[in-house]
Amino acid sequence: MEPIIIYIIIGVVALIGGLVAGKFVFAKDTNQQIALAEQEAQRIRQEAQRITKDAEAAAETLKKEKLLEAKEKFVQMKADNDKELNDRNRKMAEAEGRVANRQPGVAIVLPADLAAIDHVPKVEILHHPTAAAERQVAEGVLTEVVMKRVAAEKLGPLAGRLAPPFVVETSTPQAHAAFHAYSHSFCGMTLQYLLF
Repeated sequence: MEPIIIYIIIGVVALIGGLVAGKFVFAKDTNQQIALAEQEAQRIRQEAQRITKDAEAAAETLKKEKLLEAKEKFVQMKADNDKELNDRNRKMAEAEGRVANRQPGVAIVLPADLAAIDHVPKVEILHHPTAAAERQVAEGVLTEVVMKRVAAEKLGPLAGRLAPPFVVETSTPQAHAAFHAYSHSFCGMTLQYLLF
């Protein structure tokens, strides 16, 4: 046999032997890498589960804290509202008592949300039964003040130039003789007694 053929056969056998040996070596190394990767994946899963549990516990704690804060805020708001309501009721009772005693004959109760735009606020006018005229005057003054403010807000600088189409002058007429209200009233009641 010729030496070249022997060299080729030796080369082919060496190549096949190298491939087989390489396959076993690399297969062993690949199995080790797969095992390491699986261990790393398991460690990462356990870490993720631990982080998830910690996050859930933190979220639960935060939820409880926020609920407690909300309850405390609700209790505080309720206490403030109750205090405001009691104060308003006390002032309302005081105003009603004073109006019942005609000190003064009329009282205007303005709500706290008078400037609200989402609903029509309720203004209460308390008046003594004998003070109907004073109630009408108070309602007129209140309406005038509110309408002037609304006009100023809506019309801006133009509102300052608006004026009523008349001028009001007030005076007290001079009586020809001295006028005494009590004697006038007494005479009127006497005349009514005699006639009826």
